[in-house]
Order: sequence, then structure tokens, then C-alpha cells
Amino acid sequence: YPALADGKWFEKEDIAMARADYHVHWLCHSGGEIDGDKWNDKSCYSMGILIRTNDNSPDCLVVINASAQEVIFRLPPGRWTFVLDNDGKTPKGTIMEFQILLNPHVILLAIQE
Repeated sequence: YPALADGKWFEKEDIAMARADYHVHWLCHSGGEIDGDKWNDKSCYSMGILIRTNDNSPDCLVVINASAQEVIFRLPPGRWTFVLDNDGKTPKGTIMEFQILLNPHVILLAIQE
């Protein structure tokens, strides 16, 4: 997926270019972006990373649950197609909308075309 395969780390001088080509949003499990005090919430062990590009490649959503408990994660609007996870319990191609139940200690990748 092009949004995940840029091939380099952004250096300080690349930030303006990165902002023009990519939109990265850090998401809270309850919906919305992580900001302010949410970054310091020590009780939250899950997050999402939404990566949108300005080209025709699909948007990517990486969801992480570092908790030992299941977590309900509210998805960004739209239909998301499951691609892969680290526990192998969700069939590839599963369509996800609204929210998902994340297994403990899971990392998940979904795309939106």
C-alpha cells in the first residue's frame, strides 16, 4: 500500500513536503483525534493511525490494542476492508463499519478505497 511504503523517514526539511502529500491522524478508541490530555491518559492502551494520501491510493488505518483486554474501537466514517492482523483471527476482506472489537495485544490494518 503506497501510504505505508514511502521508503524513507521524514527528516526536518521534509516536513513541509510530508504535510502536502500525507494526512496522518492519531485516533482515540472512542472516536476522534488524540489531542491534549488524551496523549497523557495512562489508562488508554489503544490507538489508531489514519493515513490519507493525495493520490489515488487507498487510505490506510492501523489500529493497535496494547491492552490485555478486548477494546471496542470506533472506526472513522466509511467502509473499511480488513487486510491483516497479527493474531490471524479475522478473515481477510472482512468489511468493517462503525466499530470493531479488538482482541488483546493486536495490530490491525484496514484500507478504504
